[in-house]
Amino acid sequence: MGAAHNEWIADFRSEYVGLVYHPSDFAIGFSINYGTVDDIERRTGPTDEPEGYFDLNDLVAAATIARNFGERLKLGITSKIVYEKLDVYSSTGVAFDFGMQYLLMPELIVGASLSNLGSSMKLDEEEFDLPKILRFGGSYRIKDFLVSGDLVYPTDDDLHLHIGGEYNLSQIFFLRSGFQSGYDEKALAFGLGFEQKGFNIDYAYVPFKSDLGDTHRISLTYSLLKEE
Repeated sequence: MGAAHNEWIADFRSEYVGLVYHPSDFAIGFSINYGTVDDIERRTGPTDEPEGYFDLNDLVAAATIARNFGERLKLGITSKIVYEKLDVYSSTGVAFDFGMQYLLMPELIVGASLSNLGSSMKLDEEEFDLPKILRFGGSYRIKDFLVSGDLVYPTDDDLHLHIGGEYNLSQIFFLRSGFQSGYDEKALAFGLGFEQKGFNIDYAYVPFKSDLGDTHRISLTYSLLKEE
């Protein structure tokens, strides 16, 4: 089970809670992700003072099931309800994510996912589709070093390359760094992690190049999994 808090640009904040139960060769999970922006200024023309304020809220409630097929292959599917509210307008949609992982060798894992397949949404009189996202990547572990990379292709944007690395210090502390290509405002990211007796605290710092501001992400995770 875990929780995360994200301070994003333009005063956008998001909260996440999730739970995964893994009794044998399959796992089921549930999660809720809530995001909000408060006090957006309302204007219908150029004015010295705003005419009022309104909020933006979005909510994603998801259920996941995944299964091991042998010792190498893992497949999973997530169904989710997406709700968005902008001022007095709101919309609800249903979407699905599909993912897989394959163990090529003990040190090398590859994976792929396809996200946001589902119904369109409509705010006021404007109808839109959720951006579909195709990802393909892998990770390779060399003793205390972990290197990973992803190719990310959203249908509403260009292809992006994400690369990250992690160094494990005494199985307790973790130093992390990452790079994202193809973005106008962001590139490098840095992070720290702490793990002790199933309890994890992770922090990520993602700076932006312009005056948009920097972002901070904090997550807490606790595992009840008993090691045999």
